[in-house]
Amino acid sequence: MIASKQPEAIMELIKKEYSVKGEGPPLYYLGNDYKMHEGRSTIGCKKYITEALRRIEAITKPPIKRQSTPLPTGDHPELDTSEFLDNDGYQHCQMLIGMLNWIVGIG
Repeated sequence: MIASKQPEAIMELIKKEYSVKGEGPPLYYLGNDYKMHEGRSTIGCKKYITEALRRIEAITKPPIKRQSTPLPTGDHPELDTSEFLDNDGYQHCQMLIGMLNWIVGIG
């Protein structure tokens, strides 16, 4: 990413030293979508969240139900007596925490 009043000049210097795969305004970078809307540059994270949901649904199988609160009404996680996670479950949990952390950071 180049932030400059003369990005073309900076890009020419970079091209002299490195092989460049593509150039121009960014469309997606570090989990953020970049678009122009009404003449202004906007940043969003729809693509990252869509991919995160796809990965979660690949693990959990049924589609994720939309909730208006973090937990369903009447849920009591403090009463959970399920088994501890195995290694795969532990890795999935770490992946979920990492994705959530990144969504909070970019959101």
